[in-house]
Amino acid sequence: MNPVVYDEPVLQQPGMYKRKILIIGAGPAGLSCAKYLKLRGMEVVLCEKENEIGGQLRLAHVPPHKDEFLKVIHYFSHIIKKLNIDLRLNTEVDLAYIKQLQPAVVVFALGADPIVPDFAKNNPFVITTDDVLKGKSTGKHIAILGGGLEGIETAQYLAERDKMVSVFEMKNEILSQMPAVLKKPLMQNMRPSIKIFTHDKLLSVEEHILTLKDTNTESILKESFNTIVLALGRQADFKLKNSFNMCMDTVDIGDYKQVRDAVVAVREGFEAAMMI
Repeated sequence: MNPVVYDEPVLQQPGMYKRKILIIGAGPAGLSCAKYLKLRGMEVVLCEKENEIGGQLRLAHVPPHKDEFLKVIHYFSHIIKKLNIDLRLNTEVDLAYIKQLQPAVVVFALGADPIVPDFAKNNPFVITTDDVLKGKSTGKHIAILGGGLEGIETAQYLAERDKMVSVFEMKNEILSQMPAVLKKPLMQNMRPSIKIFTHDKLLSVEEHILTLKDTNTESILKESFNTIVLALGRQADFKLKNSFNMCMDTVDIGDYKQVRDAVVAVREGFEAAMMI
């Protein structure tokens, strides 16, 4: 995850003058940006609303065979101490905070949150993949809505804990956005107890009961589960950015800009640091 393996000379070109840069969010993009800005001689303030760094990496390492993400967190923890980066945990940044700090540039690296449709917002039987990986308890029979990477990895995590898992995907295959070279080993290692249903369109959720329609046969499936897990993708929350009305430069990076993987986020953090 080192974006400058072949670009080290650029770090020999410090910024023309030292500026204060506020980075909001200590996920992979924000951490990478903070590192390279500090190496360029900038004054960096890195704010994170949680009590630890890592962002989505804190959950990405939980599913089976994903330990490498924990190493990334440990690496950036070391870098923060080594470079003496001003890290402010448990800090929720708002407009008043930005006005008080008066940075020259604000970097939005807030990440993206799970998409939660209206039907799920007040339903105690419906949780997200994030909730599962944070350790929230589930019942024995679990439905996962969404057969992308997050849904499948969460299914594996639950199946390893002897849960009975069914994954429902509206497309004609699961992991449809994943390259074949990465998809094949994931499919080979999938627990045989996991049931996969494709071409299934969600019609309704009533408490713990799912109603779906098979788009091939038009047949209706109605089934009860102890827990329904959402894996419907992610989207950024732009409330702070949309209310921003100060004369400061802003930069969007990582999942806040577009939801992608951690490798892209680290590279984007580096590229932003080189442009500021």
